[in-house]
Amino acid sequence: TELQNTAEALPADLNVTRFANNAIALLYNNETLRKYASEHGFAPVKIGLMRGAYLGLDFMNEEAHLVPFGSELKFMMNYRGAVKLVKKYSIRKVKDIYAEIVREGDEFQKTIENGEQRVDFKPLPFNGGDIVGAFAVCMFEDGGLLCETMSLKELENTRKASKNSNTGPWKLYTSEMYKKTVLHRLCKHIIFSGKLSVIKSY
Repeated sequence: TELQNTAEALPADLNVTRFANNAIALLYNNETLRKYASEHGFAPVKIGLMRGAYLGLDFMNEEAHLVPFGSELKFMMNYRGAVKLVKKYSIRKVKDIYAEIVREGDEFQKTIENGEQRVDFKPLPFNGGDIVGAFAVCMFEDGGLLCETMSLKELENTRKASKNSNTGPWKLYTSEMYKKTVLHRLCKHIIFSGKLSVIKSY
């Protein structure tokens, strides 16, 4: 079958059964993707699935998405997928990495003490206020810490620079895309091994 032939080209350590079930479930649950496959063929879907499998990302866990834009099917890694890959492929071992949205009323402060970055974040419980920015933090096992911040204006400038700024994930998962954007900027300061050098292009 098409899926079996695809599986043969995947990494040797991949769970082929899980990959096949993942692909079937993805198509079953995504009407837009099914429609795209019926109009443009399964080949672009196959390539997108293989790309996710190569990076070790799970579409059903929403670590990546295949989003149609006209006749083009775009592979998009989201915030959750980026966190997973950073933890796996950073040369400097990561204890934890995350990004957060900052809203009006939250307390956020980034300081530098003795050359080391420090972050203090106290969000209001269940805060539904307007978003004012976002930040990302990477804590290393050796005790080091990196932090990157972006204002709402900077986040929106990044969004506006995308040709898909009002469709797909930017429209459906705006907060997640903000977090992915600031995480992406933070990743520029992290050294990755082998294949994960691609993370800096997402």
